[in-house]
Parts: sequence; structure tokens; C-alpha cells
Amino acid sequence: MAAELGYRQEDWLLALPADAWLLQLALATTEDAARSMLDQLGRERGGYYRGQRDGRTVFLVMAGPWPSRDAAVAARADLPASLRDRGPFPRSVEAVVQDIR
Repeated sequence: MAAELGYRQEDWLLALPADAWLLQLALATTEDAARSMLDQLGRERGGYYRGQRDGRTVFLVMAGPWPSRDAAVAARADLPASLRDRGPFPRSVEAVVQDIR
């Protein structure tokens, strides 16, 4: 259903080049919260995936991709203030793929 609504999820993240970089915007406790953040960002500018943290299901919201860590860090300035204020940090696609699997 998320794909039908235009939200990118695990399949999109797994298809990205392993040497690309993302910004982790937030860890949401509900899928609706993750989708809301992507609505603020623009659905075409990121995605989210389901993960486990401390035995709980969470939704990790990512923006990107960018070709380098430096480019991802620089892109923080272009985020909406509501997302920028959350303290997004860079993550390699390779690390995200490992987390998904």
C-alpha cells in the first residue's frame, strides 16, 4: 500500500548504489509518523524502512541519495527547518542495507 501512495521503502533503498550516502532524518515509532516526515520532505526525496531497536519496531526515515558523505552533510541546509532541527546525520547506503537485511 505504501508504494501505491508514493512512499519509497526497503526495495528502493536496496536498489541504491552501495557507495551513495543518505541522511537519517529520524527514527519514527509509527509508520504514519514516518510518512508525515516524508510528506514534509517530499516523497520523491527520500524513503523509510522498518527496523528493530530495543525489541521494538521502528521506522527509519532517510533523505537522499547523494554521491558522497560531504554532499549529504551539505544537503542538510536544504532540508525543511522542521527536519533539519532534528539533527539529521549521514549514513552510507551500505550501512542502511546491512540494517535492512
